[in-house]
Amino acid sequence: MWIPNAPQGRVSPGHSAKVPLAADDWQVLLSTSANVLIVGPQAVSDALMSVWLPHLQGPVYWWAAGTQFAPSRDAQTVILDDVSQLNVCQQSAVLGLIAGRRHRFISLSRQPLYDLVLQRKFADDLYYLLNTVYLPL
Repeated sequence: MWIPNAPQGRVSPGHSAKVPLAADDWQVLLSTSANVLIVGPQAVSDALMSVWLPHLQGPVYWWAAGTQFAPSRDAQTVILDDVSQLNVCQQSAVLGLIAGRRHRFISLSRQPLYDLVLQRKFADDLYYLLNTVYLPL
């Protein structure tokens, strides 16, 4: 599976990494098309994504904060890498895409986003749209 912009060397689709998830959590991830916010260390979220990627509805587009955001229109799943680092313009762009309801978003964060919402560094409406399913690792 080829994924545009996927971080080289960090994620290996189909790799059988050990991921600390309960069976019920896996069932939720595999059965829903809801947006998911994953908070935890990069190594753990990368391991989770390696196992989960082959199960995601494609095409999948991987986007890292700090790079230009332009998923293809045919992308079904957008992975937002290090979502806590999005600037105001990037947050606005993601909000626009969510409003169009063409994509499912899987957001990866190394720090809790709610703290950034309280500090007004992260848009609260975007936080709640990305946080349909919350998975702390």
